[in-house]
Amino acid sequence: MKYFKAPTIPIDETALEMRSQADQETAALQQPDALPVVGKESGETDLFASATRLPSDSIAARNILKSSAYCASGQVVIGAYPGRLIQLDSELEYKVALLLSVQPDLVDLREQVRFNWHDQDGKPHKHFFDFVTTCKTGQRTGVMVKEAKRLRSERLQREIRMIGAQAVAGFVDRVIVVTQRDINPVDLHNAKLLHEVRHPDPEADRAAEEATIGMVGAATIADLVAMTKMGSRGFRALARLIRKRAVVLIDHEVVAYGSLVRRVF
Repeated sequence: MKYFKAPTIPIDETALEMRSQADQETAALQQPDALPVVGKESGETDLFASATRLPSDSIAARNILKSSAYCASGQVVIGAYPGRLIQLDSELEYKVALLLSVQPDLVDLREQVRFNWHDQDGKPHKHFFDFVTTCKTGQRTGVMVKEAKRLRSERLQREIRMIGAQAVAGFVDRVIVVTQRDINPVDLHNAKLLHEVRHPDPEADRAAEEATIGMVGAATIADLVAMTKMGSRGFRALARLIRKRAVVLIDHEVVAYGSLVRRVF
């Protein structure tokens, strides 16, 4: 994985304006969706209280091309119900999106984010970062997803260096390039599991919290599931604790009933 760190140079006014606008959009996305309010005295019933809510639309700066014989495209919903739609331009992007979405310090994940840059001759171009993440500390990361074989191109490497150097001057804090070689199969398997269990289950989550809060040393997930008395719901709740890093695996392995975990204090 290659990355560029932000240099300690002043940020120009244009960059500040672009970042301010992005921060405002992020804050807006974190606001809960408005729900209809029914007055207690009216005696009216909200007919849509139990209706299925569709995920929010994608906020990509461009639409993904349709699949063809030479490329694949798709979508994935991130975040707890109802979540938000993420457009994907390849299977590799799908894997990277899952890995990014389950990071415990993630605040916002956006796809196909436009960035304007200039080549060595001063000619303007536009680049779309495959993803831009924002973590709890406010650090923003621009993510380029590339097939490893494409990085053999010197022209592409020069372009990446120019885009990265200009992007960290105020648009993001760092730029990373991710290829299929950076994806660990164990991490990907666990990311898929943690993505699937992202929706809360209050009753099971309380039981998992009670089963782990007083842990001393390590225990198997199977033993903790038995303590919750919630069966598969207990397993999913414990997986959510792993996602939050409240509980961590002792070994780097696929999350399973036999996995040893410990509580983080």
